[in-house]
Amino acid sequence: MTQRDHKRYDVPIRIQVLIPSALCLAVLFVALFWAAVPFVHEQLFSIKRDMICELTETAWYLLQQYQSRAQSGEITLAEAQWRALERVRAMRYGPESRDYFWILNLSGKVLMHPIQRDLEGTSGLDITDPYGKRFVEDMVRTANDEEDGLVEYYWPRPDNPDVPVPKLSYVRIFKPWDWIVCTGIYVDDIHAEIDQITRRLQFIFLGCLAILAVLAIWLSLLSRRIEHRRRDAEQRLAAGERQHRTSLENMVCGFVLFELIPDDSGKIVDARVIQVNPAALQITNITADPTGLLMSDLFPDTVHIRMAEIEEIIPAGFPFREEKFFVEFGRWFEVLAFMPQPNRFAITFTDITERKNSEDKIAKELSLRQMLIDQLPCAAMILKKGTREIVSCNQIARTMGAIPGSTCYITFDGQNEPCPFCRAPESWETGRPQRIEVEHHEGKWCECIWISLSEDLYVHYIFDITERK
Repeated sequence: MTQRDHKRYDVPIRIQVLIPSALCLAVLFVALFWAAVPFVHEQLFSIKRDMICELTETAWYLLQQYQSRAQSGEITLAEAQWRALERVRAMRYGPESRDYFWILNLSGKVLMHPIQRDLEGTSGLDITDPYGKRFVEDMVRTANDEEDGLVEYYWPRPDNPDVPVPKLSYVRIFKPWDWIVCTGIYVDDIHAEIDQITRRLQFIFLGCLAILAVLAIWLSLLSRRIEHRRRDAEQRLAAGERQHRTSLENMVCGFVLFELIPDDSGKIVDARVIQVNPAALQITNITADPTGLLMSDLFPDTVHIRMAEIEEIIPAGFPFREEKFFVEFGRWFEVLAFMPQPNRFAITFTDITERKNSEDKIAKELSLRQMLIDQLPCAAMILKKGTREIVSCNQIARTMGAIPGSTCYITFDGQNEPCPFCRAPESWETGRPQRIEVEHHEGKWCECIWISLSEDLYVHYIFDITERK
């Protein structure tokens, strides 16, 4: 073959290499900037929306728990609502635990906001974002009309309160109390992730363009670069799957998903752990990952008990909640069990051992104190520090109008404020008994004594000294 013939042959080869490469580059450009970026954008928004919806479910079920306890008479409605607000106030999620929940009622009043507490107790209906949108009014309308939904508006970040940014919030109504549970994500966080991905795609495109310029000479180098890009794409897909699991990983309660294993008759005889979050391992003090193991391997002595419990829950077909002592761990757990799909059984749980122990201790203390104050010849009440709520009282105090669950100044005098002569705060602060003689009503004298009992409780004695005076 002559040199001229070689050149004639060599030109088509370069063209055959460059034209398909150019076409591939054009397809890559279209795929990246007209297909991949919008797809990733939509997927990120979908993941974030699902995350705040699932996290709101956790707060909503917490309210349901306290509402059930109030209905059963275990605690008063006021105490249940107060406890629920404080529990939700403490809940955090997201990077550096900066994301939070807040609660409104159907009239637009802010019941709890962990970041801007100055809003609590005020109406949020007049709050507007920089563009004049009354987003609290939209939240109330969405919850009232649709029970749950998404609301877009502008709101400042906790770490930069002077700069409002776009925010997407999910709201859900809790009908028994007419409360609205709210949480949200900042849209610019998602946009920042999209911009980062776009920049990476731009670098990839420029890299491919550079590769195209030397493609005819460095085919082997191109192959390696393409392989490298393929691995990058796989890593991005894996990163997307990890983002989908973010809500599960950031849950403060334990989560375990089981695959149920029936025998030939269809009876559930075992279950295999197929997913478990870090909180579950921490709460149960399990050091090794149990994924893939059978319940019979993990807890052979109690597996038949747990399978029997699952058999009882399955026919109901709806989430089942209870507080149960687990001998496997020697602790009390509050458990929510449900079936996300056939042959799958999931539980979320929190450790309530300390609360149960505290409740038992308080119940015993109150029982003993009730026995003691019933023997006293004067009016006697055990009250909560700070709120002055009556926890228990003797018969003499009841005849004077004392009602457990209410405050002393409302039940005795029908007032909205504590009595001006009350020295209970001095007793709380100093830990020393306080005493005063006062003409409570015209012609009626009484001797009042306040004594601190514990960090949370104090006792109030009232002696009628009218005859002595």
